[in-house]
Amino acid sequence: YTLTGNVNESGSCFTITTDHVILDLAGYNITGSGVGFGVEVGNATNVTIRNGSFKNYLKVVSAHNVTYLNITNITVLNSVTTGFEFINVNHSSIEGSSAKAVGVSLNFSQSFNNTIHNNLFNATSYQVDDDGANHYNISYGCSDDYENIVGGNCTGGNYWAEYRGSDSGAGSS
Repeated sequence: YTLTGNVNESGSCFTITTDHVILDLAGYNITGSGVGFGVEVGNATNVTIRNGSFKNYLKVVSAHNVTYLNITNITVLNSVTTGFEFINVNHSSIEGSSAKAVGVSLNFSQSFNNTIHNNLFNATSYQVDDDGANHYNISYGCSDDYENIVGGNCTGGNYWAEYRGSDSGAGSS
């Protein structure tokens, strides 16, 4: 499924409950009214959400009981509670995406073996709540041929607003 224009919705916008679905926003914006979900994915395998933005939802991407969910190049703005919520989501990825002005950037519960890299997270409450075992970096490297989410030329991790740790780039998780 590929969008052909911007969408304004007063409740939840998309619900995906079947396997092998690609939702391509094609650079368009999905705007809500502060309630519902931008997209809810449940009981599905091999789902891709890519190339656009969601703003003004209660929760933007909410997924439960999903394997192989791939989120690429998605911008989340002004979510009331959560940018990306995974409940029992496994072997999935979030790449090249951002969550700004959200309560919580990532909320992962009972979710394992997911890869989260080259993203920008700027939450108003906290960045991540994760009780599983997930991977927040890939192998670290720099190249003049690459541009990351914040315009630099190194890849491997994520940009976390309010991050208080240090990262030498030496580790992969």
